[in-house]
Amino acid sequence: FDCVFATSVLEHVPDDGQFIADLCDCLRPDGVGVLTADYRADYRAGDPLPATDVRLYTPADIVRLGGVLREHGCYWVDRPDLTGAPDFVYQGHHYSFLALCFKKL
Repeated sequence: FDCVFATSVLEHVPDDGQFIADLCDCLRPDGVGVLTADYRADYRAGDPLPATDVRLYTPADIVRLGGVLREHGCYWVDRPDLTGAPDFVYQGHHYSFLALCFKKL
């Protein structure tokens, strides 16, 4: 594909590394992937989550998934701005939405 989108999907996927790898493998050279995910910089595994989330994303997750991208011939197009405070409340949980874009070599 020339482009793949996963809007508000990533936080629901148990094996997010495999999910990212599969997206990379679906792209043609110069193809682009666009993702959104639930984000909270201070989230720790085991913290309370919205009912259907597996995790909230953190700066460490962006680095971790960047490694998966590299393993599958892709790279982040730009670094997201991770400085904002949580600005969304759902099921009593405060977090933000994260937008990420990657490209296939």
